[in-house]
Amino acid sequence: MGLLDWLNSAKQSPSFKPAYIRIKPENTNEDSKFYSPFSSNQQYFEVVVNEMYLSYKRKWLTTYDPMVFVTTEFEYAGEKVTMPFVVGPALISDKKQKLPEGQGFLFKNTTVAGLHPAKGNAIAITLVLNRLPGDNALRKVLNVVEKVSGTFSKEFQAIAGGYLKIAGVVLQGMDILTESDEVKAIVGIRDEYGNDDLRPGYFALVNGEDQDFDENKFFVKGKELHYGNNMATCQPFRSDDYVLYSLRSETERRDVETLPMFQAWKDINSSLSKIYRKLTDDEKKLYRGQLFGLGTEMMFSPDLTEPQANKLLDEYTAKLEKEIARRDALSGEEHAAGKSPDEWKSKIERLSKKLYQ
Repeated sequence: MGLLDWLNSAKQSPSFKPAYIRIKPENTNEDSKFYSPFSSNQQYFEVVVNEMYLSYKRKWLTTYDPMVFVTTEFEYAGEKVTMPFVVGPALISDKKQKLPEGQGFLFKNTTVAGLHPAKGNAIAITLVLNRLPGDNALRKVLNVVEKVSGTFSKEFQAIAGGYLKIAGVVLQGMDILTESDEVKAIVGIRDEYGNDDLRPGYFALVNGEDQDFDENKFFVKGKELHYGNNMATCQPFRSDDYVLYSLRSETERRDVETLPMFQAWKDINSSLSKIYRKLTDDEKKLYRGQLFGLGTEMMFSPDLTEPQANKLLDEYTAKLEKEIARRDALSGEEHAAGKSPDEWKSKIERLSKKLYQ
């Protein structure tokens, strides 16, 4: 049974009464970030579980283990892909914050998808909070799924092409867990954000069992869910279990050096750094041609937005031209020790073949 089928089945239960609230931008202290919609290939999106509150009345981490299944569906390299993530007992135990007087505990700030270019098509997020008896045999399956999800996401999640290679393992593990009667969905939602409403924001998924909430009274301060009459007097929400997550927008990714294409730029710099003389015209054409090829790769990369690809190309071009100009100031007769012109020509030819393979 797939996660979506399982969620639809859970909705038939009379006790499954989640409240799903999209927090108004003006009800946050980050409102300026949430008014503007995404523009195709102009920003990155990121999905973050900002806060999860689990009350002791449900015997979390004593009788039951919590699990949050998250899948994010989006366009990558011209195809619709699904990126799964599992927040399980191990991760929760590492990051939980106990609250006073037996109120429960909090789990905060885990990125479950991103950063990826928003291509202008729909982004769908499925999020389900589940419980599993702590001594259940399925705990071993959960441990494996959580470990695979967490380990690989740290290295590859921001580079979707790498993470998607092992995403099937996580999805299969989710299927095994959801097929068991021992796993119970507490709250869950699947929401699809299309072109018209694809904008960043905060979303709260609350166990609304036997309660009636006023959506206008939910606030987010410091990435934490609050409830009250206004921003000044609202208090942390503690009425029942909830998950607060956000769909966020960023103009630039900060991990460009982890992208595979960055190696080509390092190779250009490494080769150029070994030349201590004026470059020949052919050598200048070679380096500029290599940079042009890298620029083309960046423009068509599914991991970069168009504005950042252009900015990086401008930065790399300026750096390359600066290094060429520095060498132009040298005498054309100067060569690195032990290197004849013929040896330099052979070295450049070998480098060219290597970079264009």
